[in-house]
Amino acid sequence: MQRIGWLDSSRGLAILMLILIHYVGALETRDIISEDVMLGVKAVLRVATPFFILIFGFTFFTIFSRKVESMSDVSFLYKKLASKIFYIFLARELIVLISAFRYEYVSENLMNILLYRETSGSGEILTFYMLALAVSPLVLHFVKALNPLWLLCIAVIVYGFGYAVGSNFEHLRETILFRLFFYDVYPFFPFYGLVLLGFFFSKMYSHWSADRHRTIFFLSVSLVSILCSFFIFMRTSGDVLRVLANAGLKAPPAVSYMLLYIGVVIIIVLINAYLIQRSLVPEWIVDVLNTVGRNSLLAYVLHYTLFLSSFFIYFVFGYASKVLEISAFLIMILFLYSILIFAERPSSRKK
Repeated sequence: MQRIGWLDSSRGLAILMLILIHYVGALETRDIISEDVMLGVKAVLRVATPFFILIFGFTFFTIFSRKVESMSDVSFLYKKLASKIFYIFLARELIVLISAFRYEYVSENLMNILLYRETSGSGEILTFYMLALAVSPLVLHFVKALNPLWLLCIAVIVYGFGYAVGSNFEHLRETILFRLFFYDVYPFFPFYGLVLLGFFFSKMYSHWSADRHRTIFFLSVSLVSILCSFFIFMRTSGDVLRVLANAGLKAPPAVSYMLLYIGVVIIIVLINAYLIQRSLVPEWIVDVLNTVGRNSLLAYVLHYTLFLSSFFIYFVFGYASKVLEISAFLIMILFLYSILIFAERPSSRKK
């Protein structure tokens, strides 16, 4: 299958948004931007989770749908993915250990979090990723031959089931399995509906060979999705922007949250694909996005060390200022990016 040129950069963009949402709040606490502006920025960056999950579903179906024809193919794919699933587990554990140096709750409950007796406030999207990767080969085998509309219906049913369970049964919300599968900020079942939607989008992308037809379809889906979310928000009381910014609709992910950000993801991907295909983006930016996209797991783990920039400042200078903090943060980003480049070298030599 011909490589989709904008896919790596879209994945890289999703990872960068996931990273930014963890650190952008520092701009407000240091009086660099106002609270009102920060609410808008955070509300936009909340698209990162649906973005990452949709791209995962799209990519998985695009790469493996033609390689899984029988149960023996499923078994072979599991053998191929076993090491990656294990690395994701190790990455989650490493993030928990790093977070223990920063968050008191994590340090006090470290063993329980490492053993999945408790959930962590950091890195649990990797738990979702690990579970999704563990079930997707089998799911792919059963749904790949379905009519796209049936696949869309299954995606809606899986999401609806997960959201309905997570929205009720409040007495179960302290149970670890209930939180992981239905309730916490990355509950498996509601968000796996997004993976299946990514499968559906991949099917529809392959259905047309002309980019014009693809653009019309995806743009139509995006506009309908966003308009439906606005209709729901208009009937919702409270400060919607603040609720979105603070992830108030994410545990479990509400219908309005899903519709809005599905539409926004499609817009972002369409713009990204258009700019890249027309060579309207500087090549170095595309290279950065592609590098992050191809090394998304490593990039996500490494970004949890960015908080060390503050300790570095105090260790070297004994005091902190806005200029020093920003400078140290940028230096850390460049250093971590150099690690990503170095990590690609062995694979580049094999090619």
